[in-house]
Amino acid sequence: MSEIKDVKKHEKLGESYRAIAKQLKLNFRTVKKYSELKDFNELPKQTRIRKAPKKLDNATGIIDGWLIEDMLMPQKQSTFFFRPYSRSYAVFLPR
Repeated sequence: MSEIKDVKKHEKLGESYRAIAKQLKLNFRTVKKYSELKDFNELPKQTRIRKAPKKLDNATGIIDGWLIEDMLMPQKQSTFFFRPYSRSYAVFLPR
């Protein structure tokens, strides 16, 4: 709360955001955010982070099927991790 008051005080003196940030050792975006606050009880809006699709999203079903198929095989025929890895390497790598 004291940082916000300091920012408001320096802003009333007519200092720039960068000058205030340098004096108070804050980021200039933080100084701008504090100076634009009208109600101190109100929290600033949080920006929404976009989640990018993962590279394996379209392949997880296929790989899960391979793992289940491998688990159902008899013990000696099961190759557990190596076989699905080599299959995925052959299927999903562009040629």
